[in-house]
Amino acid sequence: NLWSRTWKQMVGFAKLKEEFKKTFLELPHGIPSEDTINRVFYSIESIQFESCFTGWVNSIADLTKRTNNCY
Repeated sequence: NLWSRTWKQMVGFAKLKEEFKKTFLELPHGIPSEDTINRVFYSIESIQFESCFTGWVNSIADLTKRTNNCY
């Protein structure tokens, strides 16, 4: 199953970077399991997520333009 492999890869990557993540995240129970990540992603409303993600990316692009004097 493609998705289960993807969740396993996400958990594996997160575990590799766990010490770094702890510098800005509280992880009292460690890195979430594959099942937890799966439940979170499947509970997200895709249209709402797309709207929020697009807004976030655009805000970063705007900051980059201002920082690089590209106006």
